[in-house]
Amino acid sequence: MQYVLCLSLSLLLTACVGGVISGTAQTATGRIPAELVGTWRTGRISLLNYRDRVTGSTTPANGSTFSYRFYPDGRFEFTGLLQSTMYNCTTTLFNHKTGIARVSGSELVLVPKTNNWKNTYSCTPSKNLEKPGKMDEEVQTWRIKQDENGISLCLASAGGQESCFQKQAGDDN
Repeated sequence: MQYVLCLSLSLLLTACVGGVISGTAQTATGRIPAELVGTWRTGRISLLNYRDRVTGSTTPANGSTFSYRFYPDGRFEFTGLLQSTMYNCTTTLFNHKTGIARVSGSELVLVPKTNNWKNTYSCTPSKNLEKPGKMDEEVQTWRIKQDENGISLCLASAGGQESCFQKQAGDDN
């Protein structure tokens, strides 16, 4: 049951943040390049589940999904979901952030307006937590690359490792 719920949550998250938007936007904070506008996603999900021999129950899958969505009017959304199961205990971290994006050359500045976190622990529900996250501006460098897997947006923080997000198709915003 938990596995189905996890898979359903992953599919719902995918449906909620999926899509591609084309065009260029002019905003009060700057110009969003057309190639940046749309939904970009990365993630992994384990195909392995563990089954309890006594109860027959299976554990939810381990995995993560992270996505950015940039709108033509300069708004952005970030959604992150990380789930890990060990010894039949599942930890889930969920983050949803919205705000304004500014672009200057290869520099991308994300200015959050909301930043919500939810942490859940199946074995110790008393530690479940919902709280606002930091509202600090995030400065990253960005680049678009194309390879055999399609078009990707690659982001890197100052001194940080680069993370690439696959462009998603099918959103007609």
